Amino acid sequence: MVSRQDNSVKSDVNTAIYLSVTHIIVGLFCVSLEWGVIEYGCYLSTIGVPLWAGTLFITTGGVGYTLKGTHTPKLVRDFFALSILASFTSCLVIVYGVIAAWVDSTGSKDLQVGIDATLAVLGAVELGVAIGSCVVASRLHLVFTKYKPLRTIGQYRTTKDRTILLVPMSVDHIPIIYVPDDHKLCDVKISE
Repeated sequence: MVSRQDNSVKSDVNTAIYLSVTHIIVGLFCVSLEWGVIEYGCYLSTIGVPLWAGTLFITTGGVGYTLKGTHTPKLVRDFFALSILASFTSCLVIVYGVIAAWVDSTGSKDLQVGIDATLAVLGAVELGVAIGSCVVASRLHLVFTKYKPLRTIGQYRTTKDRTILLVPMSVDHIPIIYVPDDHKLCDVKISE
């Protein structure tokens, strides 16, 4: 029987994958708009905002998409950090697109205004996707960082003086002791 938590984790991982694909698509559109920004001489075209922002969005999507195969706490943490960075970057893309559209509109450059406005819209879409990714990654991070018991109830060793010996699997694990109700615990020793 599948637990409710397992279904929730699967749902969050699937949502993270869909959001990651959206990151990649928006990033590819931003990188392709860099060509139009440079070719048609949009406002401040030399700083390459669509190029570096699109590259970050593609990277964020790539890290999130790797959750499809394996989802480790480090990978979830990296996806969360990149999603936060992508949300701040998308705010910069929105501001850049709006300012560039406003400056280009004063010079009667309709094509440049369209490119700049498209870039601002892509920034707004990426902002929503990045915030959604932050929420999903934070939920996944909470699931994958909980400490799990080292051993089940049938896998402990008891000495003659009724001492339970547990052997931690690594330094990061905190041993949790499950003792049957009829067992009288005298002492617990944790050995390496």
